[in-house]
Amino acid sequence: MNKYKELQQKLASVEEDAKKFYDSGNKAAGTRLRKAMMELKNMAQDIRTEVSELKRKKLNASFSFIKNYHATLLCHSAILIQVANSTSFYKKLA
Repeated sequence: MNKYKELQQKLASVEEDAKKFYDSGNKAAGTRLRKAMMELKNMAQDIRTEVSELKRKKLNASFSFIKNYHATLLCHSAILIQVANSTSFYKKLA
């Protein structure tokens, strides 16, 4: 969230240059605006990368939990089958 706030601050800081360029035709303000827009573009790309990484980490963590839970269920199922089989075997002997 920190990078997003920085992006917002940067955008707010160039508002005056945008007004000077578009309203008065100030060329120096246009140059500053172009430079700021390039920085904003790079900042936005950094945020996109960070979001993708966080989503991937959360997905991997969820998948890991499901995988472990599935393995536990399989293990418990195997134990229950063994118990059921051995119980029916002993019932037949009795």
